[in-house]
Amino acid sequence: MRSRFKLLGDAGAMPLLFIGSLVVIVGIFIENPTPESMGGVPQEFYMMVMLVANVVVSFQMLKNLNIIFISDDSISFRHFLLRTHVKYSFSDLDGFNACLAKPRDGVFDILYLKKDGKVVKQVSSKYYSNFPEIRAFLSHKLNYLKQE
Repeated sequence: MRSRFKLLGDAGAMPLLFIGSLVVIVGIFIENPTPESMGGVPQEFYMMVMLVANVVVSFQMLKNLNIIFISDDSISFRHFLLRTHVKYSFSDLDGFNACLAKPRDGVFDILYLKKDGKVVKQVSSKYYSNFPEIRAFLSHKLNYLKQE
């Protein structure tokens, strides 16, 4: 089984926001507008806002955009951009915990995979369209650990 990103959610929006903010920064460099033409705000302010937005979006992409591959005996995570690969055998994992996160923009189910009592990876319904399938498959392969 392989995970599928929610293209209309955060997973699809993050790369678009990143590219959009880079276009704004390049546009400011090319046009070199005066503060008066930008509503009295210096161009450095807009560039700093876009750079901070890029840092935040980049952090979210680096943290959350993993392609998940699940086989009969293991689960592996390959990063969408960096192509780093981490594989966990189901026999090496303790199990998983589940919780509901309630941020401003909805309710999301999150699975925390644990190894030696520590969280090693998390899988969120916020980023994966086939999250129910992933959860059902993991429920058959791993123990559900009670909340501590």
